[in-house]
Amino acid sequence: MKSYATIIILVCFMLSGCRTQVDTTQATEPVATESQTENTQNTTEVEVEVLDKHYLTIEDIINCSLYRPELTEQMALEEGFKLIESTSGTVYGKDGYEYVFYNWSVNPIATNIKSTSENYSIMGIRVNDTFEEALGKLPNDFKWNDHPDNLIYGRMPSKSDIEYPYHGNAHIDKDGNGTITLVPIERYPFVQYIVRAFKIEKITILYYEL
Repeated sequence: MKSYATIIILVCFMLSGCRTQVDTTQATEPVATESQTENTQNTTEVEVEVLDKHYLTIEDIINCSLYRPELTEQMALEEGFKLIESTSGTVYGKDGYEYVFYNWSVNPIATNIKSTSENYSIMGIRVNDTFEEALGKLPNDFKWNDHPDNLIYGRMPSKSDIEYPYHGNAHIDKDGNGTITLVPIERYPFVQYIVRAFKIEKITILYYEL
């Protein structure tokens, strides 16, 4: 009887030890706290925001759905564009954007974006953004109002440059009227944001030199 009781006690002891070992293993697994999760999310958001700021490239313009260097006046009419009276060239408009033609070119020389649609933005900047909001979406290597060329990044070209240096510059007067101009290394096409009353009123893509 004693040996039988001893065996039962030993079995119970061994089972108890196994449970203790399993519980200890589970307890040592790391568990992310709420504050750690928030910190991780915040870090990711900051990294994305920093990486998203870059100098204008030709791809930024080409990837804009409204950049259509192959468009003709006939195509514009067939697509339902309306002729807009203008003192500078012939303008066809539709849905908040325009194409500008001159009589010496069968293709547009510029696109004007006047729509507030999020689909119509370049470098993340869209119509109705404030001047400061627009600058905040760009790399600011210089303080524009402290620089002689109003540069925000890059370098203004000179006559001796073999390649056209990429750059961005900005200017605004006391009434909130001005421009932000971004030029890729290829020079054309480039982008200019027209500012009125401290807000982006229009985005113009200039296709080539006039």
